[in-house]
Amino acid sequence: MSKHRPGGELASRPLHFFFLLDTSGSMSVAGKIQSLNRAVREVIPHMRKIASENSNAQVLVRVVTFDSVARWNVPTPTPVEKFTWAGVNAGGSTSMGAALRLVAEQLKMPPMDKRALPPTLLMVSDGQPTDDFDTALSEFLSLPWGKMSIRTAIGIGRDADYS
Repeated sequence: MSKHRPGGELASRPLHFFFLLDTSGSMSVAGKIQSLNRAVREVIPHMRKIASENSNAQVLVRVVTFDSVARWNVPTPTPVEKFTWAGVNAGGSTSMGAALRLVAEQLKMPPMDKRALPPTLLMVSDGQPTDDFDTALSEFLSLPWGKMSIRTAIGIGRDADYS
């Protein structure tokens, strides 16, 4: 039986994976920033394995870090096979809403590809935003890709504020 498909091979579709990582000052307490850095390093091989098993998706990773300012730590969509993690340090306040706005800008079309799979966001934080997160979240969810995105948040540390 031939594996040849009429019309050729299926093209892989981009799957944009965004890490949103809290690097505020409170993350320097009780080993939280070290735990965050270790967790990102340890998840990479698992992400690579899953991506290699799914030829219909090209997993592209980007990273936003947020403390007093939200910034792109890895601004370019990077194939998970080439993604590496050097780690981050902690200091400042928690500009979580600004981080979400950075990602929202990338979910507009363009630059987002119409053929893309729903984007995935993983936010890791230990506390409350110090900026207007609620408005940023509403704006994010008003975008088509924002609504369709897969969103997960992880509280880090024994003192994490889950509300």
